[in-house]
Amino acid sequence: MKSEQLDVRMLSSYFHYTGLNHPIYIDSTNVFMKNNPHIPSKDKYHTFLLDEDNNVILVGNPLYNSRIGNMLEKTIEGKMRRVCFHKQG
Repeated sequence: MKSEQLDVRMLSSYFHYTGLNHPIYIDSTNVFMKNNPHIPSKDKYHTFLLDEDNNVILVGNPLYNSRIGNMLEKTIEGKMRRVCFHKQG
């Protein structure tokens, strides 16, 4: 099994266990990078969290950096609170 396949499986498992019920796109064929050559080649800059308007609001891989993981969790919790607040009001 190729290492890329293992990485995709690891990411899929990670997001499954977080209970995150939102779309996740794993670009295993590098289409995104080919269409965005200005993005740095370092892997740590290849994971993005987008807002509802597709703006990048967080860059970094939570699997390799616990600080990014904490920021991701807080960002998603904050977004979810705002969504719930607006639904109630």
